[in-house]
Parts: sequence; structure tokens; C-alpha cells
Amino acid sequence: LNDDRVEKLMEYVLDADDEQFRPLESAVLRHAKSAEPLLTEIARQTIHHDQSEAEKDRQARRHANAAVCMFEMGQSQPFETALIPESPNDRRVQTWMIDRFSKASASDAALRTHLEAALGKLKRERGAPRDGEARYACALIVGDLAARLPQEALRARVVETLQVVYENDPDAGVHSAAEWALRQWNADD
Repeated sequence: LNDDRVEKLMEYVLDADDEQFRPLESAVLRHAKSAEPLLTEIARQTIHHDQSEAEKDRQARRHANAAVCMFEMGQSQPFETALIPESPNDRRVQTWMIDRFSKASASDAALRTHLEAALGKLKRERGAPRDGEARYACALIVGDLAARLPQEALRARVVETLQVVYENDPDAGVHSAAEWALRQWNADD
């Protein structure tokens, strides 16, 4: 595709809904080199408090869609940044990120990469007050991925990680998210 068509494709994936996102994302990934500058630009934009609620929602969805595409291209920083809300009063980007991250990719291998990224952040994020935000989001992502991955092959390791988080994390939100994720992985015993 020429640059104009890649840019148009990018607009479609950035504004995609649940059903549109996965096939459009796959198309964008085939043109990663051309798409990367626009994805980077979108992922770096901040939501301004003076925007309308509809525009804030649209921008948050676009930001999350761009971050997921970039993760698929091997760039994890936009994903990690999107897990922590810019403002404690506005979780739009984080919410869209949780939603999109578990719905992206058609292959088990890519979804396993998503699972590994979320589990890795659950294991290592501690310390700064906002780390709980990232752990909370990752626990929800791990729970969402239970429906798309073969549980028998992954269940023991996932449940072990979630159990440690559930039993030891001092953040009540993370604790609740880990409990929910454990139920999704059929470990509610």
C-alpha cells in the first residue's frame, strides 16, 4: 500500500470497535514500518480536560488501539504507559487498554506474549504508589485472556502467579482484580 492508504487504514484501526479491531490490526501489522510514526504520535497524545466527553472517549480508544498495535510490533513502552491513568479521576485509556489488549491478535502465540507481558508486570511491579494501577490492569488482562487461551497448558503457572498477588498485594483493587482473574482461570477454590 502507498502511504496515503496506510494512513487511511490507520484511521480505521484507531477508531475500530470490538469486532473491527482484530482484523484491522492484522492489516496494519503488515505495514508496520509505515504505520509506526502515526501510532507513536497517537500513543503520545494526552487527553485534555477541556475536551468534550465524547472527544475524550474517542482519543482514549485511539490511544489504546495505537498502544496495542505498537506492542504487537515489539514496542512495549506505550502499553506500559497506558496501564497507568494520567489522572486518578480518568481511567479511560487504562480501561480501553485492558479491553483491547485481551482482544487483539488472532494467534495463540501472540496472545501468550500478551499473557507473559501481563504476568511479568504482576510479578515485578512494586514500590511507587502508582504501580498498583498497572498491577490492577494486568490482573484484569490476565483474567480476560482466560477465555482465549488453552487453560490446561497455562493454568498452573497463571494460577500460581495470581494466587501470590491475591494473597500478598497490599492494594485492595489489585487484590479484587486478582480474585476475579482467578475465577476466570477456574481457580476459585
